[in-house]
Amino acid sequence: MIYDEQFAHRDDAEIARIRREYERRRREIPGDFYGLGRSANMYSHGQLARACVKGLVQAERFALDRQRVLDVGCGRGMWLLEFCQWGGVPENLAGVDLCEDRITEARRKLPTADLRVGDARILPWGDTSFDLVTQFGVFTSILSPTAKRQVANEM
Repeated sequence: MIYDEQFAHRDDAEIARIRREYERRRREIPGDFYGLGRSANMYSHGQLARACVKGLVQAERFALDRQRVLDVGCGRGMWLLEFCQWGGVPENLAGVDLCEDRITEARRKLPTADLRVGDARILPWGDTSFDLVTQFGVFTSILSPTAKRQVANEM
C-alpha cells in the first residue's frame, strides 16, 4: 500500500478490520450495488443532496465557489463531484480515504483536488484548513467508540 508522504499512517486493529471488511465487500458484493444506477440509491442520494443544499443555504454557505471543502471518507469522489455542481472549485476540494484504489479513481475524476490516502483520525491538513468538512457514511464503518471520537474530534 502506498501512502502520501505527508501522512503518517498508524495501522491498528480497527483500521485492519475496516480494510478486511472493504476487501470482503469488494469480493462478495456486486460492483454496482451502491451505485446511483439503482433506484433506491438514486432516491437516497437525491434526498440527502437536497437536505445538504438546504442546510448550506440556511447557513449562508451556498454556493461553494469560495469555500475550501474536505470530504472525509471521500471514496471515489462522488460527493466531491457533487460539490463541483454546487459551485465548488476542484482546486479548493480535498478528500481523504483509507482505500488507495478509491483515491486513485477519485484522482482520475478530479486531478486538481487534494486527494490523499489516510486515516481520518490523523488528517494531514492543519486545523482550520477548511471552511466545510463533510462525511457520508464514515461513522457507520467504524465500530470502535474510541476511533469514532478520534475521527469526530479530528474533523
